[in-house]
Amino acid sequence: MTYSKKQMRYLLIFIFPIFLLGCASNEENGVYNLDSDLSNIVDTIEDYEVIVLAEPTHASSDIDEIFIKLITQLTKDGDYNVVGLETSSAELEYYLNFYDESNLDIVRNESVMEKYRQPNFSILFKKHWNNELSVEGIDWVPTVYNQTTDNTHLLENIYQDIKKNNIENAEDFKNKEIKLREFTSRMLFNDEEYIDYDEVDSYLNFYKNLKNSSSYKDLDPHSKKFINHRIDVLQNPLSKEYLTGLKITNPNQDYFSRRGIGMYEKINNLVKEGNKVIVWVHNWHALKNPGKINIPSEEGQISRPTDHYSLGYLLNQSNLKTFVIGTYFNSAENFSSIYLNNEDLEKITDEKFLEAQLSYYQESPLFINLEQHKLLNNRYNAYDEGFIEYELNPREQFDGLIYIEEITN
Repeated sequence: MTYSKKQMRYLLIFIFPIFLLGCASNEENGVYNLDSDLSNIVDTIEDYEVIVLAEPTHASSDIDEIFIKLITQLTKDGDYNVVGLETSSAELEYYLNFYDESNLDIVRNESVMEKYRQPNFSILFKKHWNNELSVEGIDWVPTVYNQTTDNTHLLENIYQDIKKNNIENAEDFKNKEIKLREFTSRMLFNDEEYIDYDEVDSYLNFYKNLKNSSSYKDLDPHSKKFINHRIDVLQNPLSKEYLTGLKITNPNQDYFSRRGIGMYEKINNLVKEGNKVIVWVHNWHALKNPGKINIPSEEGQISRPTDHYSLGYLLNQSNLKTFVIGTYFNSAENFSSIYLNNEDLEKITDEKFLEAQLSYYQESPLFINLEQHKLLNNRYNAYDEGFIEYELNPREQFDGLIYIEEITN
């Protein structure tokens, strides 16, 4: 039997990676099974000051489970002592300090992002309360898409604390806090309008006046710290001057750049304090060279900027010793996120997709250290959140990859 050039190319695409795996040990080809090789994986990345674990969706407990296993091994064998989560530092710090393990459900259910409601996060929060590691919020955004803007324990607790001395201030706090959360939520979904700085100033003036009021001195320390967090956010990430000197051309770039810079500043400070930090964020925040990403669809271009100052870009430009790991999955069963609802995502077999390339290794869950690996040095298409298609060279964006064949939760 003879093969055309095109057929031979397809055969090589399927066979060559498997051939290499058969000829080399894990250490030589940089390919590891995440279930059986955790210790070996940690050995290859434990010398970095910052390890970024990035995920393609915030909606999978299967990914949570893998990340938490890796975090546990890194804290045990690599001396990592801080986990930075893509959530508001003000909210998460309040919940973790005000409550304890007996109120785990409250903390898990109200820690801003849906992923923190997954049962796996009980493990992470318990480690924090047991002083095995410190869990920190590294983002500044007061709220996100799936968190109600009112009726949370945090809001009610601080409201009642202020109300003890001044009911008018308490009512004003609740109203302003809800409006601020709605305001920052609009920033995520409204890609056509820049920040209304007059509105920002109105919130800032309120929180400053609250801090200067006679009732402030009698507040619980947790309430005081939360109010100061809000002032800091309004004076810095949400200020007009925050992006001074940067070329910003659209509201979406503006929003994602403010988040990227804010998260980088938090991580940089943690490292300066002598910590080894594991960062847990979305793939899009972790991109080291977002300007080299291509998004063919107009829908994808609206929701995903490629010209922002991402956390990954800023870490890559800094002096911090950083290892960035991106995660991809191939198929899903009953997949739900902020974009999809109980969708079955079919397995990707088209060889132009990164997910199909990764499936050839016939291992799942899989970790590839791209600093050791010889393949995957071309441009491939890939999916974000299971449906936003984009094009990338994985080596330009990440130092390592995690691959999951199918997510079911």
